[in-house]
Amino acid sequence: MANSKLTNQSQSTVNKITLKDIADDTGLSVSTVSRVLRGEGRSSSLNEQAIIESAQRLGYPLQKQQTPFELRIEIYIAVITHVKEGEFYTAFFNGFHQASKNTNVHFCLFSTDNIETPIQDFLFGLQKHFDAAIIFLPSLTSDDYKRILSKLNPGFPIISTASILNPVLDTISFDGYGGGHLVAEHFFDKHYTNVGIIHGPNNKLESRFRSNGFIDFIKSQSEMNLNWEFNGDYSLKSGQLAYKAYKESNSKPRAIFCANDSMLFGFLELARADGIQVPSELALVGYDNLPICKAYCPQVTSIHTDYSNLGLHAMRLLLDRIENHTDHQGFLSLIPVSLIIRQSS
Repeated sequence: MANSKLTNQSQSTVNKITLKDIADDTGLSVSTVSRVLRGEGRSSSLNEQAIIESAQRLGYPLQKQQTPFELRIEIYIAVITHVKEGEFYTAFFNGFHQASKNTNVHFCLFSTDNIETPIQDFLFGLQKHFDAAIIFLPSLTSDDYKRILSKLNPGFPIISTASILNPVLDTISFDGYGGGHLVAEHFFDKHYTNVGIIHGPNNKLESRFRSNGFIDFIKSQSEMNLNWEFNGDYSLKSGQLAYKAYKESNSKPRAIFCANDSMLFGFLELARADGIQVPSELALVGYDNLPICKAYCPQVTSIHTDYSNLGLHAMRLLLDRIENHTDHQGFLSLIPVSLIIRQSS
């Protein structure tokens, strides 16, 4: 079987025959074509032969398995996001790479930086060359997704991996509310009564989930008090600005939840420069569990988001959509997160 490839693409697309082309050529359903060519289902021998001959004639890349009819088809899934520098996106992309190892699935990366047309128009062209698509654009709203779906063929499988309020297409995302809740529980267990939070951007639903999970738990505990807040934007710079606000505040918390690791490290850099001892004077917890968390001194407590698990769930959902030709359901599936406790808290 082929190893997965994560390839940078710009506006140019890959010219390839799709499952639908073979289905149209043979008069069979897309799900039947997919099951036969992936070797995960059985049809009549005449149908199998017709599908394989059509795939070979149209130029579909096939790989032989145990018998002439047990062949695998290469599945190409487009991943569309706004690529930024930093460990978060490295972890995000690597998760899809790990999920597709030793499979016939290939993820191809597209950054909106290189897309000059509206996203719905770009996807309209993309569907001619890919079997499915994943969108990770947290700034999109339900109305944006409605516009996207109105442009696409009804049978084209597409999902979001960013939380959407009232999702109109299938969405797989991490349980941000549960993650914030875990941090607050940890502070409670450590007997930190006065606590604070550096929020992420308010225009991102996942960010609000993290904050709400944290705050709701604190409100449920009479002995806990949220006595300091700062509105950040997930950047290292906003973490530094948060520290300056903390330094000038007359009401200092004993522990702070930073809604992502980048803001935590911006905060921690200046706190250490001022001689603040972590965690004996101030405890800090981040979110995303980037690799630097365990390499830093002190090692950083953080919420772990398993992107391999996210990639695997996304891949399985899309393959099911490809095989069974199911419509968009608009459901939300949450991937559990966990708290990795280290020295900073």
